[in-house]
Amino acid sequence: MVKWTIELGEYDIEYQPRAAIKAQALTDFLIEMVQPAEEEVWRVFVDGTSNLSGCGVGVVVVTPSGEKIKLALRIDSRVTNNEAEYEAVLSGLQAAQEVGASRVIIYYDSQLVAQQIKGAYEARYEKMLKYLKLITARAATFTDWSIEQIPREENGEADSLAKLATSMSEVSTREIMCFTRLVLSVDEASPTQMTSWMTPLIEYIVQAKLPSDRAQALKIKKQASRFTLLSNILYRRSYQGPLLKCVSESEVEYILREIHEGCCGEHLGGMALSRKAILAGFWWPRINQDAAQLVQKCQGCQHHSNFHHRPTASMQPISASCPFDQWGLDIVGPFPIARAQKRFLLVAVDYFSKWVEAEPLARITEDEVMKFLWKSIVCRYGIPRKLISDNGRQFQGKKITSRCREMKIIQSFTSVAYPHANGQTEVTNRIIVQALKVRLHGKGKNWVEELPSVLWAYRTTPRSSTRETPYSLVYGSEAVLLVEIGQSSTRVESYPSNNDQSRAIELDLVEERRDKATIRMEAYRNRVMKSYNKHVRVRDFQIRDLVMKKVKPMGDVGKLEAK
Repeated sequence: MVKWTIELGEYDIEYQPRAAIKAQALTDFLIEMVQPAEEEVWRVFVDGTSNLSGCGVGVVVVTPSGEKIKLALRIDSRVTNNEAEYEAVLSGLQAAQEVGASRVIIYYDSQLVAQQIKGAYEARYEKMLKYLKLITARAATFTDWSIEQIPREENGEADSLAKLATSMSEVSTREIMCFTRLVLSVDEASPTQMTSWMTPLIEYIVQAKLPSDRAQALKIKKQASRFTLLSNILYRRSYQGPLLKCVSESEVEYILREIHEGCCGEHLGGMALSRKAILAGFWWPRINQDAAQLVQKCQGCQHHSNFHHRPTASMQPISASCPFDQWGLDIVGPFPIARAQKRFLLVAVDYFSKWVEAEPLARITEDEVMKFLWKSIVCRYGIPRKLISDNGRQFQGKKITSRCREMKIIQSFTSVAYPHANGQTEVTNRIIVQALKVRLHGKGKNWVEELPSVLWAYRTTPRSSTRETPYSLVYGSEAVLLVEIGQSSTRVESYPSNNDQSRAIELDLVEERRDKATIRMEAYRNRVMKSYNKHVRVRDFQIRDLVMKKVKPMGDVGKLEAK
């Protein structure tokens, strides 16, 4: 109130406490006395524990008059600590129901279980959800009930009873009632789960009983030779020597989770997890499949898993039948600003001959692309059948789309999710940029002057796929290089006088050269596809599938952050 007085004082508001009204006190007293008596509240203190000795539950029921009823329950089943805590709550509600309580308050020292029952925390595992359904159904029998979390020190009596239940099976004193249960409450609630894959094998080993199905009976006979029964527990003979304990479906999740994410777990993969379970001495039929499914559902493994860099689909090569039939277009840059403010490079590559046309540009607009297409491709090599480019606005604008439709040019665009799918153009761009780097030695502003030399060098260099130079596939003969002039070569020295006739013969034979290049290109494409498809890891997604999204690093990202 003093704080509010100071805050309100800034606005010239004065605070005065209300004067006591003595007559009102008598009225409140009369109203309070004539209220109907409420039902008495029973307090129940519960606790559960699980250790190597077993599972124990302690319950202390405090009557409205202050008398205490103490119960200790031992469960002869392997359970986790959380399952023991849920068993304690169920046992406390059952004890309160047996003594006829209608209003109950459960006192508990486990924050996780208390908050899951209240609904503040979400229960993820299937067994926890079953426990919550049982608690809700049992709590519906009370007029009013609630669960309160208390410090561990205030729940010492129930904790002592739980530990007592795990250490001894019988208690002689009459003050404490001790019981023993063979299975968990959730298993009692669903008796159909008691039958497992071990039941036919145990029946055959003990009673020589076989299923009515002949094929199933033959399978049981073959499998039974690898199993043995010791102290009513089924074991499987392993190839490494020791016996492996057979476990039921209800115990599989606990074993795998304890090995995978327990105190000794390191979030192994599916195969390593199943191997470690076998080394620990456990076995069940679907051990590999269950381990792989658990790893796939592990949140930690998903958030911190390594990225997959392997391709997700088989290679789809693009084939060209003749020169200048298909062209690939792309934009490279930005480069250092050169003369006339040129910063970008528009590149076009012929898919058959690997011939390259490139032009430096100051702006990458739709009009510039149309001008380059008309001047450098159509007017020199004719109208192409197909143009392949990415989804840039300069390649799929209304003007260029209308112009291509008039000339009956087919436009193909790479995937939006993977714009680098135009592999031939990307490889050519990389070669051009690398050649410019080597030639300039850091003097980037002269890249426009060096571009013709780079293009000439590319056109006169044999390509791996065709084993021919782009120049020879276009013009039918090899170009004369500058080195052949500086240091005379045999071709220059014996230059024929009838050059026109020799050129005509070469042009007549150019089709045969192109056919051979096509065969080599197809063989090269098959080798590349075979090598690429070896590393393909197919991943198919359907609508409504949940996938993880890669987090882009923003600022300082720690080593332990999720990917």
